[in-house]
Amino acid sequence: MDKLLPGANTDLIRVIKDVLQKEWEVHFMHIYGEGNMVADYLANYGFVLEESYVVLEQVPTGARKLLMYDMLGVCLSRMIPVQ
Repeated sequence: MDKLLPGANTDLIRVIKDVLQKEWEVHFMHIYGEGNMVADYLANYGFVLEESYVVLEQVPTGARKLLMYDMLGVCLSRMIPVQ
């Protein structure tokens, strides 16, 4: 399922570089998947799709529980190694 292979995401990388060249102020911040479980699910869901563009007309089955967690403010934690 790992599609992060050399050359596999060259179009995406090119678009990101184009955005960064614009006269905008852009900041990137890493957020662990637990910080936004639905976004994390959808990002991983996108890796298994063959289409490059998909419109979701309903919440994918696997994201329903996570969406409910987000709506209820449930926070799941995990241990993160500090080096």
